Amino acid sequence: MSRIAHGAVLALSALLGLSPGGSLKAQTARPDAFSSLTIDVGATRFQTDSRLSRYYSPQTGFVVEASTPFELGELALTGERATFTSVGGVNPDFHGTLALLAWRYPTRLFGGVSARLGAHAGVMQFSFQDTLINAGLRKERELVMGVSGSLEARILSRLSAFIMGDYSHVWLHVPVHLARISAGVGYTTPTPGWLRDFLR
Repeated sequence: MSRIAHGAVLALSALLGLSPGGSLKAQTARPDAFSSLTIDVGATRFQTDSRLSRYYSPQTGFVVEASTPFELGELALTGERATFTSVGGVNPDFHGTLALLAWRYPTRLFGGVSARLGAHAGVMQFSFQDTLINAGLRKERELVMGVSGSLEARILSRLSAFIMGDYSHVWLHVPVHLARISAGVGYTTPTPGWLRDFLR
């Protein structure tokens, strides 16, 4: 293991409260990369910063995610969507859609409960619901980066429940910040052979 990789593992272990010789060692017995696929679905609630909240109020939306073990941690593709309603009806409503690639480091807490910390990057699309706006200007995409944390509890062998919190920076002309909390259920299954071979 390179010095950089070793240092990253030690930093993560410190962040998660693991000792290099104890719990971290137990965590090394991880599933093979891409060996399983977890599909999560749930509801998500956005909280905007003061700059955006003056103009828009977000409604409850939904989240769909597919995640798989990686060489270190896990990778996930996340899609989220919610409607942002104009405060006072002054501005056109819009659908906010996020498409994110996330990396997380999981650690088991107790029993079937585990925690995950990580980071994500992707895009947010603003789809304005106003036919008076030029069709070419109704959609806008901006870069998004942020961090996340989640708790997952195993219910059955393949079924789980999760709660996740995210904090993102959106690179608009005037940058804004979004906080999100999501909750739902997940289903884990072995990754199909053709998909595992493709990912590898």
